[in-house]
Amino acid sequence: LGILFVFGIWISLNTGQVNISWKNIINTSGESSYLVFWNIRLPRIILAVFVGMNLALAGTMVQVLFRNPLVEPGLIGVSTG
Repeated sequence: LGILFVFGIWISLNTGQVNISWKNIINTSGESSYLVFWNIRLPRIILAVFVGMNLALAGTMVQVLFRNPLVEPGLIGVSTG
């Protein structure tokens, strides 16, 4: 899973309308590829990782609270929110 996680991040960083080479990201600070990488793609990936971690944590907390590994969000009414 760790390898798939890193591969997914790598694909997300390299996929988009603007072709970005790693050389442009490291060397220049004014080109559009540099700005797209640092201002759009990287924050999007970081946000997605944090959202996924929080959803996993919330699911684990509900399972621990009710001591039931098959508990669902509808049990406490959070599925409608």
